Amino acid sequence: MVLGIPNRKVVGMSEQRRTGAERALLRQTVVLAHAVPGAELRMQTGDRDLVVSRHPSADVTPCQARAALLAAAVPGNVDCFDLVAGVELGGSLRDLGGGLYWSSSGPAPERWFATCLPPDDVAGLAARNQFGLPGEAITCAVLVDAEVAVSAVRLRVGLAGYEDRLDEVARWLFGEVLVEELWREALGASSSVDG
Repeated sequence: MVLGIPNRKVVGMSEQRRTGAERALLRQTVVLAHAVPGAELRMQTGDRDLVVSRHPSADVTPCQARAALLAAAVPGNVDCFDLVAGVELGGSLRDLGGGLYWSSSGPAPERWFATCLPPDDVAGLAARNQFGLPGEAITCAVLVDAEVAVSAVRLRVGLAGYEDRLDEVARWLFGEVLVEELWREALGASSSVDG
């Protein structure tokens, strides 16, 4: 696990109550599995993998996994996620490292990540376009799951000829988001987003 952001494979989660970072990791991977067409989430539970996908052979759909995650947050309800020892995203998602994913499930190449930052803050960071690119060259969509308090962020090539800049912009924005998450976790306050 890297700072609560999903890696391709995360192992070593205990069977005890989840820490904040581990709970954030579960929320983020479930939201990505729910948001990205063709995504597959594997949850290791000790004796078997539980497959979360829209495919008919999956054990659970992304909507069912999301509903279980929300139900587990209600005091007094059973938290089935306490049995999860590790998670791995796949299917249409390919790991680029540290929680940034490649996908070709849309009409153009895409990069995805998830964050617990408020969506307006993510949009503010994305609007800083430090690359001198036309605004439509690389588009950013923040898909908010307010109930889970996680957003899936999709970057996509919007103009032909800018495909070679997608990874650079995606890594930059992902880095900005990670720094902001760290700042808030360490100091309990926002940083550069507020100016």
